[in-house]
Amino acid sequence: MVQFQRNEIQHLRSKSLFFPSEAKTFTFLPPRCFYCSGKAPKFMRGIIFEIEDDEFKWTSISSKTFKRKDKLKAMGLLMEETFQTENWSCFEALLKHVKEIYFKKDLFRKYAKIMTRYEENNKCFNYWFSLGYAKGKLIKVGSGARGIMFMRKSLREVLRCFTNALENATNDREKAISHCGMGQIQEKLSSFVKAESHYVESLKLREDDDVKEMIQMIRQKKEKKVCPKKVCKVSVESNASDLKCTVCGVISEKSFLCLGCDEVRYCGKKCARQNRKAHMKVCQRKIEKR
Repeated sequence: MVQFQRNEIQHLRSKSLFFPSEAKTFTFLPPRCFYCSGKAPKFMRGIIFEIEDDEFKWTSISSKTFKRKDKLKAMGLLMEETFQTENWSCFEALLKHVKEIYFKKDLFRKYAKIMTRYEENNKCFNYWFSLGYAKGKLIKVGSGARGIMFMRKSLREVLRCFTNALENATNDREKAISHCGMGQIQEKLSSFVKAESHYVESLKLREDDDVKEMIQMIRQKKEKKVCPKKVCKVSVESNASDLKCTVCGVISEKSFLCLGCDEVRYCGKKCARQNRKAHMKVCQRKIEKR
């Protein structure tokens, strides 16, 4: 509960600091307090709410008492107010409490659905990062062409949230976290070069052993080349005696073998794409025979 003494409340009444503002549903009292007027919902009338980083407090200036079960509902209404008035300090403080309630119960879908309404012109870092985190938790590995397409679309949506988080970051820690999150999504999208660049930026802003390990893993993945469209896996053999491309006949040290059949060799992605349709059926048959 917010500790307002009787003499302080009488002083506020006499100075008319917020009680005459009955035209407003909620009256903001710096630094992070709100007075609910007679136009507010019935369960909030005559209540002063104080939003702290570690606690959400309230006190009644009348005989009416506020029920704890209405806490989340009150937070939602105050979030709407702070968003409309662009009071980002209070919005972020409220968001922290709302996020804690939903994340504790693993209600990521409900949280993402509620928070989507606050997207327009939102300048709060924690909003974008928590929204991206919640949406990321909902992504499942897709099966089939449609499933993979939907999964990649969902990953791009998460990437958009993390990008907005980076744009609204106010310190090096927030920027480092955003880069790390973007790197993880780019890695899932198989964009290893972009993923590595984000991890490196994160490491520049903040030293982290986990990020160093991620960079090493990304570099290992980059060394293993993959056939276009992921039809068959490929490996690089620098010591192979025959380095001739099956499609164009060019001899190159950078040529690679198909790991599916270990017979067809390509000098690069262009030839691999060109021969993909013709080779796919043959490659799959040889894999099944094995």
